[in-house]
Amino acid sequence: MINIHSICCSLAFAPYLTESAQAFLYEETSISQVIRQGGSGLIIRSDADLHLRYRNRETTLHPDAARHYLRTVEFRSDCFDIARLSDEVILASAGDALLLSHPQSEIWLDAETVSHLVEIAGGSTETALPEWITVSTASGRLLLSDGRSGRWVLLGADHLAEFERRAEGLNESSAHTPAPRSPRMTIKGVSVRLQSAFRLARALESFAETNDFEPFEDQGPDYFLSVARATEGMTMLDSDMRTGVTAREAPKWAAIIQAEIEQLHARETERGSIRTVFADVENGRWVMQCGDEIFIDHTELARLRSGETGFEHSSLAAKKEGDYLLLLDHRTGSCVAIDKSRESLESL
Repeated sequence: MINIHSICCSLAFAPYLTESAQAFLYEETSISQVIRQGGSGLIIRSDADLHLRYRNRETTLHPDAARHYLRTVEFRSDCFDIARLSDEVILASAGDALLLSHPQSEIWLDAETVSHLVEIAGGSTETALPEWITVSTASGRLLLSDGRSGRWVLLGADHLAEFERRAEGLNESSAHTPAPRSPRMTIKGVSVRLQSAFRLARALESFAETNDFEPFEDQGPDYFLSVARATEGMTMLDSDMRTGVTAREAPKWAAIIQAEIEQLHARETERGSIRTVFADVENGRWVMQCGDEIFIDHTELARLRSGETGFEHSSLAAKKEGDYLLLLDHRTGSCVAIDKSRESLESL
């Protein structure tokens, strides 16, 4: 997934986001377009800012934020080898799977299935495929049908050449250990991620002192938190649970959250609309930024501080790009950009 504030969209939109952000930032071009990939539409337009709308969610990126997200999207494109081919077919390699996206829908193919499709394109008739895939061949093309959705895509020579190029790399992909669970807390049944905790603590403190607070929403690829005004005072909502907090309860919950923040030696930095949280756990450090979460163990941390960015046999990818240090977790797709001119590397 690509996470941009409240918008979480497929990796297949990376080429279009990169193209639009570059035109907005460096060519000062007015942008107004609707892109369809994977059966969903992304609207991009610009004036003094860059505006995105996806699945009834909108976000506005000022130039600094657009520059930040351009770096993260470009890094994702490099790490997952995202390519835009003819007929708006997008391919991306993620671990031992291949993302095949086109305007109608998207399909995830495992390494074995990709190899079988390459064999079929080469003329093999004895290759077994999953039951949900139907393939027809004609004039060097493959018509691939997904029986689960009824959608299809016609693959040409350039697509099949990319399948063949990527097949061996997918087969060689080594399995990674599961991603660790990031710090979180529960407030009256509502799950709160640490990167939302600072905003929630401020809202609770303001509510206790003035009987008013600033409502907000935080969203990531796998979580949602809404804090809003309600008849009883404050209402909090996550993906599964809703609860209310009164002004009398607010100081207690603010103190509980603050104690958890202090225990993790967590700190928050802000660059315009980009909020970054750093937190310590027993075996490493978390970097959490606008819905993306990266865990760095102590060995990787020491190497980053010494200036290294190469991590073989690790789920962590790192790259220096101008003033940014980019970090990506191959297991989750999370990606953060630390501005070295404003956020000290000692935070790591």
